[in-house]
Order: sequence, then C-alpha cells, then structure tokens
Amino acid sequence: MLKRLTIPTLGRPAGARQPVFRLGAILLVAALIAAAGGCSLITSVDLDVEGIDASYIEIPTDQGSREALVVQPDSIGQGTEQTPVPLVVALHGLGSDAEVMAKITGLGAEARDKGFLAAFGVGLDDSWNAGTCCGESVSAKVNDVQYLQALILTMEAQYPVDRSRVYLLGYSNGAMMTYRFMCEAAGLVAGAASVAGTNAAGCTMPIAKPFLQISGRDDPIVPIAGSDVSTAPGVGPTPSVAESVAKVGRDFDCPRSTEVSLGPVTETRRAPCRDGAQVVFDVVDGAGHGWPIGEPFATTGRVLQFWGLA
Repeated sequence: MLKRLTIPTLGRPAGARQPVFRLGAILLVAALIAAAGGCSLITSVDLDVEGIDASYIEIPTDQGSREALVVQPDSIGQGTEQTPVPLVVALHGLGSDAEVMAKITGLGAEARDKGFLAAFGVGLDDSWNAGTCCGESVSAKVNDVQYLQALILTMEAQYPVDRSRVYLLGYSNGAMMTYRFMCEAAGLVAGAASVAGTNAAGCTMPIAKPFLQISGRDDPIVPIAGSDVSTAPGVGPTPSVAESVAKVGRDFDCPRSTEVSLGPVTETRRAPCRDGAQVVFDVVDGAGHGWPIGEPFATTGRVLQFWGLA
C-alpha cells in the first residue's frame, strides 16, 4: 500500500530575454539589500536532522523585509568563494510553513547526503499569490514573484550557489506559485517541479526548462480534471492539471506526448522540447492531496532524480 503524508493545507509572461531579465533582477535586489543595510541571520531552528544548519535569513523586497529558511549541510563551506553547489528552493502549501515543508519533503537530509543547499520560502499569511489562488496573498496582491527573485539572488550573493543549477519545487499553493514564477522569471532557474498544483494564473511560460508535475489520482483539492467550485477554504476553482501540463508542452514546442505505466505511476512525457527541455506528468495511483513519501513512490527522490541531483 502506498504510504503518504497528507496535511490539511494546499499547498504577465516576461518578454525580455534571459540575460536582460537577470541583470534587471540583480540590480533591483542589490538596491533593496543596500537600502536594508544587508541581509542578516534572524534565528536558527532545529529540524531534527544531523549534519545540517537551518536558519532563517532576511529577504528584502519593495513590499518590506521577509524571511526564508535556509538549510546548509555542514560539508558546504561558508561564503561564495567555496565550490559552487546546486540550490533547491521549496514552497509550502496554503496554511502551512517553511518548517513543515522541510519536514514533509525530507530535503534537509537529502541536501546533506547529496551536497546541495535548500531554501524554503515563507509565504505571507501562510499563502502565495499564484494568480487566482490562494488566501490573503491574492487579495493583498503580494508580489511573490519579486520575493522569490530576491530569495534566489540573495542566496547566490551569500552562499556558494551554482547559478546554473538552481531549481524550484512547490507543493499545492506553492506548486501553483511555481507555475506563476516559471511564467514570469524562469531565467533564474534550471528547472521546476509542481506537486499537487496547477496553473492558477493561466499564464504562459516563455522560457523552456525541464518541468515535472506530480499529482495523486484521487486528489480532491486540486483534481486532475479541475474543479469549478471551491473545495477548501481560501481556494477557488482550480484549472485542470492535465490541461495545465499540456499547455506547458505547447509553450515549449514539445512533440506529441507518450504515456507509459510504471507500477503505481502513469507517466506522460513530452520530449524533446525547445532548448532540450522536457515536460513530464506523473499520476500516482492511491494518492490524494498529499506528499507520497515511501515505497513504491517517493516524491522527493523522484524530483531530485528528474533534475539529476539524485
């Protein structure tokens, strides 16, 4: 039987070329950091994982200072002069937080064992403005795209991050935010993965990068076929996950999809797409709106394998 951890949460296309976007984003974040007097450590936390340091740091944005939880393995030195390593940025679901996301994904131990940095975003009011979802961040028009840009660039400025291997992972509302970020700022990442999410913004991804969608076949909150009615507090209608993935394939000029059954998973693959990208949709039998964590399907391991980090 498939083991899964279920928690009661949910989780303007950029026309400029990637180099122009990155320079503009770097200048913006540099100005914000200078105005804030530099980023500083807020506090350390214990995630019950040996061999890592977990600390909250400040992330400056033009809507005020925010936080991010950074996991740094003891094997990775301080400062940018060290050997560069990959960075995984992970986004929690609605009503959840960074520490819960760290625990359900097990990314702390994975970062230690596989030698990468992990940063967990902190949504205001435990939510992300992913377009039409979710919670207070939508009604307050929070600029979460800029926050994530600042998070990534702050990590690159303070830690030994390999800028060619920065990846974005989201769960539920955080997965919806992943779609929106890939529409507006994909030039900052090498690939992305959405778990139990969908394209709530209905946006277009102009830059082709490897993209993985994982959904439970029995997900009642973000169903694969979509829903016209709200099924949870703070969540409106959810677009079809299958159509969201198909749209990514069209955005990336992918060829016709192929489908194969791999045990409890039905995998739909579109490749090779523009610029060598691929779009993969894994549907997990026996899983709902949760994070499958054990045999026969381990979500975190599957994501890392897709990015070549496992």
